[in-house]
Amino acid sequence: MMLSRRDLWLLGAITLLAAALRLVKLDASLWYDEVLTLVEFVRLPFGEIASTYTSLNNHVFYSLLAKASVSVFGESAFALRLPAVLFGVAAIPAVFVLARQIGLGALQSHLVAALLALSYHHIWFSQNARGYTGVFFLSIVASSLFLAGTRRPSPGLWIAFAVCIGLALYTHLTAGLYFAALGLVYVVWFGRRLLAPDAPLAAVQARPGLASWWPFAGFAGGGLLALLLHAPLLGDMVTVFTAVSEDGAEVVAEWRNPLWTLFEILGSLPGPALLAYVALPPILLVLALGTRETFRRDGVMGWTFVTHIALTLGVLIALSFRIWPRYFIVDLAFAMIFLVLGTFALADLLSRFLRAVLPPAITGDRLALLGCAGGLGLSLLLALANYTHPKQDFEGALALVRAEAAPGDVATSFGLAGLPLSRYFEPDWPVLSSAGDLEALLARGQRVFVIYAFPDHTERGNPEIMAILEARFEEIGWLPGTMGGGEVIVLASRPPAESPAP
Repeated sequence: MMLSRRDLWLLGAITLLAAALRLVKLDASLWYDEVLTLVEFVRLPFGEIASTYTSLNNHVFYSLLAKASVSVFGESAFALRLPAVLFGVAAIPAVFVLARQIGLGALQSHLVAALLALSYHHIWFSQNARGYTGVFFLSIVASSLFLAGTRRPSPGLWIAFAVCIGLALYTHLTAGLYFAALGLVYVVWFGRRLLAPDAPLAAVQARPGLASWWPFAGFAGGGLLALLLHAPLLGDMVTVFTAVSEDGAEVVAEWRNPLWTLFEILGSLPGPALLAYVALPPILLVLALGTRETFRRDGVMGWTFVTHIALTLGVLIALSFRIWPRYFIVDLAFAMIFLVLGTFALADLLSRFLRAVLPPAITGDRLALLGCAGGLGLSLLLALANYTHPKQDFEGALALVRAEAAPGDVATSFGLAGLPLSRYFEPDWPVLSSAGDLEALLARGQRVFVIYAFPDHTERGNPEIMAILEARFEEIGWLPGTMGGGEVIVLASRPPAESPAP
C-alpha cells in the first residue's frame, strides 16, 4: 500500500491532532480503577507485577508499561496514563491502514482516522490508565496483518500477527474473544476451501493465504506466547476467576442485559440524553448501510465484527459477567469504518433519488463529504466534553473538605471511595466499615466530613450508614465526573441541635 506525500502529511496531521486531544488535562484526578491499578500493581517491582494476579484489575502488560513510565517520569497521573495515550495515538494510523486493507479509498480512510481521533470514547479510554487502548491497538494491527498475510502469505507477517495476539491477551483476556471471532471466520473459510477444492471461493482466490496453514500457525503461536507470558500468574488467576464465578449471582441483573450496555453507551455521551436517542435511528441506518458495504468489500472483517459481538455477549451472559461497553472497544474501529462507508452509501442513494431537484454539481461524493464534515464537527463538540470534569473528582472533594473544615474536625470515607482515599489521596483518614464507626466519630463532638462515591452502588450496599447520614448530615458537594455513575459526594455533619434522631 503506497501513500502519496499528501496522504502522509494529512495522516500525520490527524495523528498530531489526536495526540493533542489526548494530552490535554492528562493530569486530572485519578478515578477508582486507576488508583487500584497504581497501589496494588504498578508500585510493585517489575517481577512481582508479572507474577501477581490478585484481581482482574491487573492488565499485566499495561501495568508493566506504567511501571516503566512512573520509573522514568515519577509517580503522577500523567505518567500512569502515558502508555494508554501512546497506544491511543498509535491507533490512528493503525485504523487508517486497516481501512485501506478493507478496501476504502485514501480519502475515506482519512475520514475514518479523523473520526477516531475526535471520538469522545476513544479519547476517554486513551486518558484512562488501563489496558483497553492497548487491546484496541494490538487487535487492529493484528487484523491488518491477518488481511495482508492472507493476500500475500509471508512468515514474517504471521510471526508479527502471533506477537500481537500474545501481547493483546497479556494486556486483557477479553482480547481473546476478538481473536476467537477472527479465528472462527478463518476456520469457516478454510473448511469451505477443503470441502470444495476444485471450485475455490472468490475470497480464497483473492486471498491464497486463507487456504494455507499459516493462519493456524499464527493463532497457535499467539496462544502459546500468551500462555508463556501468563505462566507465572496461572495459580493466582484460577483463584481469582473462581471467586468471580462464585460471585456472579450477586451481579446486578441489569448489568447482564445487553440493552443496558446500549443505554450505558448512549448515556455516557455528553449533552442531553434525549439528543442521543433522537440521533440513534439515523445513526443506526448509516451503520447498517456501512455494514452492508463492508461485507461487500471484505467479508472476512464483516463477519469478524458480527461474530465478535455475538460471541462476547454469549460468553459474558453465560458467565454472569457484567456486559461493560469497554469489552467491545475493538468494535469502535469498525463503527468508524461503517459510519464513513454508510455516509457515502446514503449520500449516493439520496443523490440518485433527488437527482431531479439537486444542482448537477451536488454529487453523491460531495453530499457524503458534507455529511462527514458534520459528523466531524459534532465529534469535536462531544470530544471537548472530556475536559469539563475529571473522570472522578476525588481531588475536588478533598479541596472542598479542606476549605470547609476547621481545626479539630475529622474527615472519613466509606464504600468504594475508601480505597482511593485511604491508600492514595489521604492515607491518614479513617475508613468507615460500619454504622458504629460513624457513631463513634460523631460522639467526639467535632464536625465530621464524609466522602463517598458511586452513589447508586454505595447507597444500596450501606443502608445503616446511609440512615445516619440522611438524619444527621447535610450535602455540601456533589461532584460530577465523566465516569458514568462515578459522582463523588461530600457531606458534613449538622450541629447536634439540628440533627433529629435517626
